[in-house]
Amino acid sequence: MVRFHHTNRPARDALAVTSLALAIASIVFVALELAGHAYLNRGVYHPLDALVMLALLYLAIPTVGCCIGAIVTGALALSRRMQRTHGI
Repeated sequence: MVRFHHTNRPARDALAVTSLALAIASIVFVALELAGHAYLNRGVYHPLDALVMLALLYLAIPTVGCCIGAIVTGALALSRRMQRTHGI
């Protein structure tokens, strides 16, 4: 079991921490996507709109990856916790 170096308390489960980090990252990515789409739908054309569209396209890949990663690691963390507590 991993322990903190300055206390005797066990460290948090790595899968649960990873799942939480991915969930926070996916919330940030989705917020950026929504802000970008709101910027593009304002009705005024600007030359930088093409760059915003390109950024949204490249931002979609980590957004989907973080969402899937958060779901998978959350399920694995829950599975491990169920195995430890209930012996399932």
